Amino acid sequence: MTIEVITTDVLVVGGGTGGVAAALQAARRGAKTVLASEFSWLGGMLTAAGVAAPDGNELLAWQTGIWGAFLRSLQQRHPQGLDHAWVSFFTYEPQIGAAIFADWVQALSNLLWLPERYPLEVKKQGNAITAVRFADCLVPTRERPST
Repeated sequence: MTIEVITTDVLVVGGGTGGVAAALQAARRGAKTVLASEFSWLGGMLTAAGVAAPDGNELLAWQTGIWGAFLRSLQQRHPQGLDHAWVSFFTYEPQIGAAIFADWVQALSNLLWLPERYPLEVKKQGNAITAVRFADCLVPTRERPST
């Protein structure tokens, strides 16, 4: 079996909300970015574990950044509108949340999403991670010039 080598500036392993946010921000700042996720969907607990009623009842605090954009996208895409629940100001269909994250990731030409990839080996040089090996590919990060 041939192992593909994919060189990148930033490698994010994990497709939960934190991983997606990190990959989006790196790519938006111009870095060639790879996002590897164990599953075929993105968003972690917000989309796969059925936690489609985020904790909290202060909606105004959620209007900024990636979370605010996610909320606005949910409002636009959810056919019945966002439901109100006793633990949260809104609930939504998890697959709609996953589709939003996937659309955002796929819209960036310098962000490559590798779904269904589980890291098998981490290569290091000192304290720096230099590459991660998956079953079908090796993703080394580009060397940074010494300062």
